[in-house]
Amino acid sequence: MFLGSAEQGKSALFYIASYIAKNKVALEQCLTVLNKAISHVNKYPSKYTPEQGKTVKHGTVKHILERTLNQLNLLMEISEYQAAAALLDLPTEISSDNFVFYHT
Repeated sequence: MFLGSAEQGKSALFYIASYIAKNKVALEQCLTVLNKAISHVNKYPSKYTPEQGKTVKHGTVKHILERTLNQLNLLMEISEYQAAAALLDLPTEISSDNFVFYHT
């Protein structure tokens, strides 16, 4: 994308930097969602039947985590490109450079 001058490019970069580095969900929201998930699971317990070597607590913990993750995903803001990329199985990040990871 051509932005005209270097000055315009820097302005655009500073404008979008806060969106790029933005947290998916604020900590306060995470704790609130977790508390609501625990309350929901206490009110509507799981119908989990323990497998051999597991207890009912395994099902309860799994239920709380699934409920929390589902609610956090609802709060997460994503761009139009990210939504389209997810539906089309495209990468959610675009780069003009190629990167290679070397394990040393």
